Amino acid sequence: MVSIMDVKARFEEFLKSNYYNDLLQLCKEGKTSLVIDFSLLDRFDPMVADQLLEEPEKTLGEFQDAINNIDLPEYAEITVRVRNLPERRNIRIRNLRAKHLDKFFCIDGIVKSASEVKPQVYLAVYKCPDCGSLIEVEQTGKIMRAPNFCECGRRSGFQLVEKKMVDVRWLRVNEPFEITTGERPGEIAVFLKGDLTTPEIQRKTDPGNRIKIIGIAKELPIRISGRESTKRDIYINTNYVEPSDIEYEELEITEEDEKKIKELAEDPKIFEKLSSSIAPTIYGFEEIKEAIVMQMFGGVPHKMPDGTRVRGNIHILITGDPGTGKSQILKLVSDVIPRGKYVSGKGVTGAGLTASVRKEEELSGGP
Repeated sequence: MVSIMDVKARFEEFLKSNYYNDLLQLCKEGKTSLVIDFSLLDRFDPMVADQLLEEPEKTLGEFQDAINNIDLPEYAEITVRVRNLPERRNIRIRNLRAKHLDKFFCIDGIVKSASEVKPQVYLAVYKCPDCGSLIEVEQTGKIMRAPNFCECGRRSGFQLVEKKMVDVRWLRVNEPFEITTGERPGEIAVFLKGDLTTPEIQRKTDPGNRIKIIGIAKELPIRISGRESTKRDIYINTNYVEPSDIEYEELEITEEDEKKIKELAEDPKIFEKLSSSIAPTIYGFEEIKEAIVMQMFGGVPHKMPDGTRVRGNIHILITGDPGTGKSQILKLVSDVIPRGKYVSGKGVTGAGLTASVRKEEELSGGP
């Protein structure tokens, strides 16, 4: 493995040659995270890139030191976030094992539930009443920890004078339905903190959204009757998250696209063209395709004189013999619509249909 000094020097060289302007822009805008492309780092130095995959916490710390060594304007602490991991690091949730702990992986899933964003203390500063020394204590558990002793010999009665906090959020993520045919989807807890809890990211990680999560697989202690069990849960300490679905407001429409849209809007046969463009290889089903077009575009909601609101969108129930193309039409439509999802009954088991109540410590503290 590469020595620590060599790694820091290589990181500093990599950042100056690829991300120096980005760092200056971050300092100017007051942002706190730099997103780097793993493929660029892999081409720059494969050995350092492999070390990042195998020892992410240590290597990200060296990345942080490299940023501190670069001459930059005054800035808040910048966090390094990594995207575009190699294909071999994509893993199904149900395949995570003890050998994967403390390593970098990418998982794909749908957010099942999420906690509210809450502040959490990560560092507490205590003052010794006898000598006045300030003692920093890192907070890693759920209960505040005070210093065990002071250099002057005092062992209790320390006064809390300062605490540093960071915003945190917990998610429960399930595997997508299309990869869990006939089996129960794998599920895992995901931990977000810092700038991964901004209102924009919060909206993209709300329940129902499909996301890609790059992070470190960590162990989560399990307690039985207040005592720590020998068994462990696995959770993902997130480094980077990106939505798999494109929002309507994120669609980029060029001038050429706008020109074509206006031309189509003036075409008197636009409705026929839209309905015939849905699954053109499947013959017939004209009425079904027309109904799907209406559902895709939606209508105008109406408010009646008595205050009753009539929604502008519709639901469709399609019934028919097996093998006539119903599922194929729906799959094609779900690929076209932003945030469209195709869900099949094949991925739902008897256990998945059974309601249960359980204590979600990380999400809400339990009922």
